[in-house]
Amino acid sequence: MRKQYARHQLDGAELKLRGSDGVISVIQECALDNLAPAGGKSNVLVVSGPSGSGKTRVGFEALCRSNGLAGDLLQAIAAKAGCTVLTIPLFIDFNNGYAFDRSVDEDSMDKNLGVRLAARALSELVGRVKDANGRSLDGLYTADVLTAIAKAALRQASEAGASPPGVILLALHLDEYQTYVQNLMKERNHSLDTAVLRFKEMMSAVNNWVSSAEGAVGVKVVFLPVVTGTPVAGLPFVLTDKLRAVLISPGRLVLKTSAELFADVLTAGAERSPLRPSVLEALLVSAEARNALGDTDFLPRHVVYLAREALKVLPASADGAAMVAAIDWAVAMGPVVMSTMRRELVPFADTLALLALSQAPVHLFVPGPSRATPDLERAVIDADVAGVIKLEAAGDGRYVVRVPLVQLRRWGLSSILPARLLFHTICTWQEVEVMVGYCLTAMLQPGLRSKRLFIQDLFPGALGCDELRPRELILEEPRSLYVEQTQFIASSSSVPPKQMVVLARKEFEAMHDEVLLTDGVFLTCPGTAAVDIRCSLRMMPRSGNIGGVLHVFVQTKHSGTSSRVSEVAVDTWYKAVTRATKEWRSDQDQVLFVYFTNKPPTDDGFSALSCSEFFKSRPGLLVVTHDQLSGVLPSFLLTRLVTPAQQERFVA
Repeated sequence: MRKQYARHQLDGAELKLRGSDGVISVIQECALDNLAPAGGKSNVLVVSGPSGSGKTRVGFEALCRSNGLAGDLLQAIAAKAGCTVLTIPLFIDFNNGYAFDRSVDEDSMDKNLGVRLAARALSELVGRVKDANGRSLDGLYTADVLTAIAKAALRQASEAGASPPGVILLALHLDEYQTYVQNLMKERNHSLDTAVLRFKEMMSAVNNWVSSAEGAVGVKVVFLPVVTGTPVAGLPFVLTDKLRAVLISPGRLVLKTSAELFADVLTAGAERSPLRPSVLEALLVSAEARNALGDTDFLPRHVVYLAREALKVLPASADGAAMVAAIDWAVAMGPVVMSTMRRELVPFADTLALLALSQAPVHLFVPGPSRATPDLERAVIDADVAGVIKLEAAGDGRYVVRVPLVQLRRWGLSSILPARLLFHTICTWQEVEVMVGYCLTAMLQPGLRSKRLFIQDLFPGALGCDELRPRELILEEPRSLYVEQTQFIASSSSVPPKQMVVLARKEFEAMHDEVLLTDGVFLTCPGTAAVDIRCSLRMMPRSGNIGGVLHVFVQTKHSGTSSRVSEVAVDTWYKAVTRATKEWRSDQDQVLFVYFTNKPPTDDGFSALSCSEFFKSRPGLLVVTHDQLSGVLPSFLLTRLVTPAQQERFVA
């Protein structure tokens, strides 16, 4: 059975499947239910997730367990059926070896699957099977091919002296189904809905054979289909009629389970290795190790690659802590990447990175002949199918783009990502300031959003400032991140006048120049009191009035320990910054004060920040504590801005 999979698809398959105990339970339940399907509907396991998340591994695990190679699923099925069970495991990869082929595929999905099943059974190329069949798919219906496969399996079992089976379990794993669907859209000009329906015809062809196979092969057949892939444009793979889709995803790794998987590789998968406990402990203690694991976005494939690269240059050691301390994380991280950027997506690399950094939701419409898909939407959909990004549903047909830092690094986006993020492994308040500045700059780029931008979108999930949240902002020219040359607020007693032109340089350049505050996001000069980041944004006019300008002032507070932020600390800063910026308020202009910290609130602070009265008496105040960080920052920054104990909470 392993020979049906390519070597790279089984990379790490010898290691324990981490974080997916619940998924394995669902596989077993579905297989047992399919012995006597409720309402005549068999379960189809639909495993969706981004590239590297372990979808193919889950499908492989299902086939292994149904074939008695792992776990006790086969025994459980035999016990429930009350007879011997013969498993026929089949794997079809619609991306490698069995992809859509215009010289092979015809209009009949039944035959298109049949020729692939025949090729799998014969260990032959799909095109050669068609050639051997007289350049035709006649006679290669799914039912005919499966009948031949089942009879051959029964004959082989008999020749081997096995007990006659009372049930045949057909375990069919169809991988990367979204690639075939996308090819139907491109090659046959199908809409997405039509392409998905056409693919379902393949599933129906198998299920129809299963329901009548006993008459053809003399043995009852039970169907365990596993379909793995990423839903195109977020459209879930939903089956009806005689098939019921059971939607699952590979177990999400967190810091601890990622470290366990990394330790598995370093100790050759030996759970009882004397080195393993010390390796695991060292990984969780080391800031560099935690950040490196976080940079993979805790995707299993990346974690395994990272560990194997680290293992290549590690000296033999009897001490796990010494092993971890000897890892050159920069070297180990170098080859780790989600997927190669396809040529047609290269022009969109900057935009995809900005979407990931800003977490700006993209509204994806189902493409089709009746509606031209905008370039941005098409790039997002294609990048998702290609596996170079991940899409997370944000509701109302909107999706947030996620990209692991290892992928962003490979794109070489020096003007979008802070250099500190590439080289520093332990954050200080300066790194927090720069990272928040880059995120805010990305958020303010025109053309990223399908919908309008409101003040509430700047810091999603932040607490307070209900009176300003609904105001719409005007996005004009692209913005850059600047560093001011002189201090904005020189001391706690300073009250600087409103001055819309400042001397500043771009964050990655050396020359200073005069810049309008409405043209960028500004990191204040070191030594500036009360404000770390500021920007000025034009607001849409309301009720015929002048729109005015929103002046945003941000203070970042970072802690590498578990210290907390109190109501008093927030209030003290608010009073200081409102006093210092009193010249910036007018009838038209508004001010927004953002207190940004990775610290959790104290008990008293939590009570105060949860109370609307606290913010009513402090107009213009927004607060982001560690409880709101995941709504404001992308996941690849969270692992660097929070303490080890907090990391588990954010990635769970």
